[in-house]
Amino acid sequence: MKKRKKALLTRLDEANAKYEALVLQKSNSDKYAEKLDQRLKQANTKLDETAREISELNSQKSGLQSKIASLARQKEEAEEVANQNLLKFRKAQNDVREANDRADEAEKLASKLRSERRGNY
Repeated sequence: MKKRKKALLTRLDEANAKYEALVLQKSNSDKYAEKLDQRLKQANTKLDETAREISELNSQKSGLQSKIASLARQKEEAEEVANQNLLKFRKAQNDVREANDRADEAEKLASKLRSERRGNY
């Protein structure tokens, strides 16, 4: 009977040791699970921040695209005005050249008429 009691006590000690090991293992698992939960919360927070930043950047992108389109239209309009002004300038330049040519011709004619008039008197 003593042997049996001793064997049962040994088995009880082994079971207690296994139980203590399992309790320690569960405690370590719980701590690890808590750390994982904290990491998951941090990752979700970071994901939310990134989503907000992406949304803000997309909004800025849309605004910049609108601004680019507006500036492109303004550039085209400015080029049209510049081309029209260049045409007007060239026309005015041509008109001045023609007026100078006519003035030169008129001056030559006047000079010729003066010299003819002097020759007649």
